[in-house]
Amino acid sequence: MTITGSGWQPGETVDVLLQEVPKTHDDRTLKATADAAGNIFNDEFAPEAHDVGVQFDLTATGAASQAQTTFRDAPPPKITAKDHEGQKKVGGVPDGYTNGNVTEYAEGDFINFRFTLEGDAETRGQLEVRFTENDGTCLFFDNYFALGTHDGSAPAIQVISGSAPTVSIISGPTAQDSGTSSGEWVVTLDIDFADSGTAIVNYNLKLSEQAADCNGSSQHSRLNEAGGDVRNTGAQNVPVPANQIIKTCPTAGCDDSNPCTSDKCDESTNFECAHTSVADGTSCSDGNACNGAETCHSGTCTGSNPILCPTPDQCHTAGTCDPATGVCSNPPKADGAGCDDGLSCTTGDSCQSGACIGTPVVCTALDQCHLAGVCNPMTGQCSNVNKPDGFACDDGDSCTAGETCQAGACTGGAPSCGPPPPPPPQDPPTTTTVSCNPSTASRGPIPTNVSTRCTATVSDVLEAGPFATGTVSFFADGATGPFATCTINGATRVQTCSVTYGTAVPGPHPIVAVYGGDGTHVMSTGATVFTVTVRVVTGPGGGRGEVPIVTLTGAPLLGRQRYVQGQADRSYHRRM
Repeated sequence: MTITGSGWQPGETVDVLLQEVPKTHDDRTLKATADAAGNIFNDEFAPEAHDVGVQFDLTATGAASQAQTTFRDAPPPKITAKDHEGQKKVGGVPDGYTNGNVTEYAEGDFINFRFTLEGDAETRGQLEVRFTENDGTCLFFDNYFALGTHDGSAPAIQVISGSAPTVSIISGPTAQDSGTSSGEWVVTLDIDFADSGTAIVNYNLKLSEQAADCNGSSQHSRLNEAGGDVRNTGAQNVPVPANQIIKTCPTAGCDDSNPCTSDKCDESTNFECAHTSVADGTSCSDGNACNGAETCHSGTCTGSNPILCPTPDQCHTAGTCDPATGVCSNPPKADGAGCDDGLSCTTGDSCQSGACIGTPVVCTALDQCHLAGVCNPMTGQCSNVNKPDGFACDDGDSCTAGETCQAGACTGGAPSCGPPPPPPPQDPPTTTTVSCNPSTASRGPIPTNVSTRCTATVSDVLEAGPFATGTVSFFADGATGPFATCTINGATRVQTCSVTYGTAVPGPHPIVAVYGGDGTHVMSTGATVFTVTVRVVTGPGGGRGEVPIVTLTGAPLLGRQRYVQGQADRSYHRRM
């Protein structure tokens, strides 16, 4: 007990006299010294157990003053748990509550229980609910505990008077001493009264599906003090004898989830479930679509042709079968993994998003009297195509002039030594462009033997000069003779003409268009190759059809032009 006071002189010694009323012990005098603020403190007196309810008169005496007070030794607060009962059954129908035997329940049934709590002040403590688990013969109560009645007829807490307690589950159900005669489930409840009050706590338990197989009559649900201010009045044990539990078929039925057994509850064998294998060869499904067609064999569902997921190509890894659908996945290899696209005219092949892609081999012109070659898809070697005879060139000899290409060699320069003549006026070039339609960009793949229309256009003609006329020749695959020609008709101001081209041979085919010039415009002095590539692509369906793809690539042809009208160096503006 702690005695405190204030208002004394600092440093003053105060005598504290304790007297019992009625007197059962001698008076006791304690001493306390006031601190600098005039406060006293003493905790030397401890009331004994038999002092509960006894009145004490306290007199504090100092040098010049005195103070008195009276107090009683109050009992500690407590929570009383009592009147533990279970709901009876009469004729199989739930009835009133009893603290005696709870009978006539069937396996799998829920049983309602209740008990009363009394709190005599603000107080708190813990209470255990212990009910039979596996007592060495079978599992009696399931691992289940819930506050409130199972059928919802009563809430967890029913207040009778005063303050309503707060009741919550701290832990459990937790098995203790499982498999022995003392095997129990343990649930720990926390109980908190804000003030004095009385209330009923309802809870329910569930019998297991094997409860009737348990032996004896010691099965139960009971209360146990677990700490704090909780106290039991007696054992608070409600018997639930196993030998009075009714044996039934399992409430969940006898289905063992095996499609190859026939399941039923057999009353003749004490309501045990029987699982009989169906005839071998009976169709079944184990829920895994990757097992293929399945049939029963000796009570087991077995697949006969499981689905395999091989590697489809060099840019994918082996997939896995989805048990829900039976469909294989098709995961691509990481981008950059090595592969071979099977084309001799590509290099650096690697996997990109599941496809093998290579970089086309570029065939550059050998020299000024050769055109850029094309790669041979059979050998991977570049061709070496001569420019048409007559193309201007430079043999590098300062003492020759007027060289032209002849059979792939720069020849024919006339000797000219001494001071070089002044260069002739440079006219702007005539531009010849070639386009083909349809093209892969606009129409998709073009099969072999399907003609594509190629059009030559002459532009950059001099302002105020006549439009170009004459013949445009088209050469393919380095041939010395054209495969087709067309005429530009300057009289009608049409600067274009067209031919058709088609081939049954897959692979790259170089096409050269050359404008021959007229009396005003000179022939092309440069040639650009359009490469038509036929590539075999496997279409949807995995090899059931092959579609050749024609790819057209190219750039403008450059030519030179001159307009002559009585004087050689008359100039004109270029028409754009």
